[in-house]
Amino acid sequence: MQKIVILILTLLILLVSNTDTLAKVKMLDVVHLTDGNMVTGEIIEIIPKETIKINNPCHILVTPISNNSGLKIKTIGRIAVRIS
Repeated sequence: MQKIVILILTLLILLVSNTDTLAKVKMLDVVHLTDGNMVTGEIIEIIPKETIKINNPCHILVTPISNNSGLKIKTIGRIAVRIS
């Protein structure tokens, strides 16, 4: 009986300690452009074949992706960033 109680308490402690580390992770969007540049932040708005609006910690960046600018999106992904 004591072993079961100790096991349950150990599992609860591990569960509580893991939720603290999971709370310190933030997901960021990553946009790879055809010219080789990479833009990270949070995508706010996408107007297909025109612009993509990305909010990063410094400012809001509007990247034109129309035929006039020559830039095109190669891929869009997400990465996990640890916040310390």
